[in-house]
Amino acid sequence: MRCSNYFLKHLKLYIVVPLVLLAGSSLFAQTAFFTAGAPSAVSGAGNTLSITVQVSNSGTAAASSVIITSMQFSTASLISPSTLPVSVGDISAASSFQVNVSFNATGLAAGSKYLLSIHGTYVLNGNTLGFSVNRYVSVPVPQGVISGGIQVTVPSGFQVDFQVLTLQGPITLNNFASQYEHGGFLPSGGADVYITSITLPTRSLNSFITSELRGATITSTGTISIAGASATEVFFTDPLGIGTSTYKEIGVYLPHGNKLYKLYLHYNAGDPSEPLFLTTFQQVLNSLQFKS
Repeated sequence: MRCSNYFLKHLKLYIVVPLVLLAGSSLFAQTAFFTAGAPSAVSGAGNTLSITVQVSNSGTAAASSVIITSMQFSTASLISPSTLPVSVGDISAASSFQVNVSFNATGLAAGSKYLLSIHGTYVLNGNTLGFSVNRYVSVPVPQGVISGGIQVTVPSGFQVDFQVLTLQGPITLNNFASQYEHGGFLPSGGADVYITSITLPTRSLNSFITSELRGATITSTGTISIAGASATEVFFTDPLGIGTSTYKEIGVYLPHGNKLYKLYLHYNAGDPSEPLFLTTFQQVLNSLQFKS
């Protein structure tokens, strides 16, 4: 009987002690931890890549004074936000906040995935803790358009005017969603690329260009190669007839087979984005392919 009492006494001890230890352990403590949802990425002008991602507090406790301290996307340089850290505020359990960030994606390959890393801090029970979330993001592949026997890539920040294209019109690309000013003029900061073709003229190309650009001021002319064919590139200005407004333009005249392809860039004279427009137009020229 003494052995039985001794056994029962110590059996109770073994049962109670683990329960006491478990109740006082960190397994019952509330925590906060962050996870990132599926990101979305949109390419913009000047190789800008804008990424949106939802970051959630997937823990059981509120995270106070959440701050984003750094964001990296492979070798891309950060454009926006222009300054860090960024204060997010308090994020309760099961709540989330949206991160909008832009990078200069120059040097990153379209269609490839790169790691986006977001780092920050938060306060829990008076202690400042760190967090990090990581998601792979695919760099969007530039859209291509085929019409009239050629294919060109739509550069970042530009869109195809499909309304014109579906009416069997020329390929028209612009950076302002085809929202022209009254009278069909370019808006401030706007640029468009216009690609069309005609039957190859019987007269000399120089004579044709001089006739077509009558009234414009030609500033320079040169010969370039596009898709393995020789083309004439002409820089010129064209007054709009409204005050002192003037378009700066480039016309490229590309003979191929029995057609003369004509590619034009238009933008407002004095636009500070002129270097970007010139680079964009060169990208279109470099992407041109002939299609049978």
